[in-house]
Amino acid sequence: MGPSPRFGVAAFGAVAFSLAAPAWAQVEGYPVLDNETIGLARAVSMAVEGAPETFDESQWGIELIQSFGDVGGMSPFRYLIAFSGYSVAQTAAVTPAWREPYQRSSEGFLDKMAQPIAWEDFLTVWGGADPFGPDNVMYTGHLVYMMTLHRQLFGDDLYEGPYVVVGTDGSTYQTDVVALTASIAQQADTYVDADGELVHNIACEPGRIFVPCNTPHRLSEVVHDRMYGTDYAAAHDDWLGWVRDRMVDEESQLLFDLYWPYGRYQAVPSGLPPEREPRLSGVYNAWTIWFLAALDPDWAAELYPRFAEHFVVRGEDSTFSDGRTLVVDVVGAEGAMEAVMSIVATGFAMSTARAFGDEALVGELDASWQLFFGAPEWSTDGTTLSYASSALPLVYQNAFPLLARTTSATSDVRLAGLANWSEERFDEPYLGAISDERVFVNQAVWDAAAGQLVLTVNGGDAVDSAVELEVVSLDSSAAWEVIRDGELYDGWGWSGERFVITTPPLSATLESYLVRPAGDEPDPPDPTPAEEGPPASDDPDPAGCGCADLAGGIDAGAPPTLALLLCGFAARRCCTAPSEAGSGH
Repeated sequence: MGPSPRFGVAAFGAVAFSLAAPAWAQVEGYPVLDNETIGLARAVSMAVEGAPETFDESQWGIELIQSFGDVGGMSPFRYLIAFSGYSVAQTAAVTPAWREPYQRSSEGFLDKMAQPIAWEDFLTVWGGADPFGPDNVMYTGHLVYMMTLHRQLFGDDLYEGPYVVVGTDGSTYQTDVVALTASIAQQADTYVDADGELVHNIACEPGRIFVPCNTPHRLSEVVHDRMYGTDYAAAHDDWLGWVRDRMVDEESQLLFDLYWPYGRYQAVPSGLPPEREPRLSGVYNAWTIWFLAALDPDWAAELYPRFAEHFVVRGEDSTFSDGRTLVVDVVGAEGAMEAVMSIVATGFAMSTARAFGDEALVGELDASWQLFFGAPEWSTDGTTLSYASSALPLVYQNAFPLLARTTSATSDVRLAGLANWSEERFDEPYLGAISDERVFVNQAVWDAAAGQLVLTVNGGDAVDSAVELEVVSLDSSAAWEVIRDGELYDGWGWSGERFVITTPPLSATLESYLVRPAGDEPDPPDPTPAEEGPPASDDPDPAGCGCADLAGGIDAGAPPTLALLLCGFAARRCCTAPSEAGSGH
């Protein structure tokens, strides 16, 4: 059995379960990560261990993906890198006072984006002269958002300096976050189609404008404006207006994904009029609506139920004989590539549904994900949780569930750019190091209003010894005290300028530490234990809501909280009237 804390709470709006631990094991009112989410984040981060130029086949599946044949000259690896990086960024946002492992991972994914496999096809296939554009927003849009997110989450100005990429022929190109942001904004402000009309978009490849690829850099501009005092986001209304006017299907009111500014298949002005591709994609609608929820929440809320009605299939309408719920990429399409794209659409839709609070659909799609890839399994050392199917790369299998687990209507990678920016935040006290990084950090927040640092940790099945928690930037001239699980705790001291808490031997039970000014009255422990979770045996589906059916794909050795998670989704469906947003065909 893997490390599941006895008090497990899924992060950011997922269903929470109390598993018979003290009610004060975590500090109420602050965001929390459960061990499963942390385990998935560690599994995703494993993809960037080692040299940046090395792409482990089990993680990235380069040979496997290339065996699928021609995909229209579009390398998928930039997207695998970017969205894997976003999934770790979302996890980092939950524990802003514990940054170290997530910052290393973020740099690792940005190092991967510098490798030729992420960008060189723009030069060799599409005839581009510089990977940083113009006409390459499928790469630059993700790159610039990864850079601004890195600064937003970790306070690191690394990418204000030169970001250098080297081609397989030794050619070099460089940019930085400020220059790249300015270049992208300039392209969007001047791009005209064959009719001479501004399109407010940038091509992914010459002559091909995809709406979803124009969303990451828009969010990046919001972040950039807050950090550097620019005003790039002022142009977003014009862009959104263009999308509404040009890229909405009249019948379904969903989004077309592709616009040909110079005529179909034309990379340069050729005398043909502009044309939109009359194709509705589940992948691109899920992606776009998810990002639009930050840029135009009212419109996104209108689009979401239409998306669910059009693209979600289940039961007799499912493309699988077992009737599993999934999101199809193109309704009625068939073939191996279409099957892969529908799995991609399902992955994106898990986060899109979570952003709109459609927990019933999230539960169905999560159950289908496990039918696709099997149940995730804990590593033998109890540190990482990972899907392990050989069908697709591991980063693909793990990043989509991680994105979904860390998405809600109020906080995720889309909304990071809307958060207040303050460089001073990174001078506030934070957890700088742990003597054993296998420890699970479930909460880590500096509460400036209360003047206290909130930490919650546990060892899962990975650590059963005492560890040292080193707090950085705490005022050593002030008097402090530590409250452990509601009681005064004396297992701390100063080591130079660092405030070090030594825990008792850890277990899978969460334990909280408040570092606060001395003299405050300690919060009394709650003598009432949390409610017991659903029974682990006898009747696994006491409400008759389909829990057993949902959990049927979980191996007997899977962590119990995964079974409970699916069971909770089933129970929620049983107790909640079906909504328009959750309906399918």
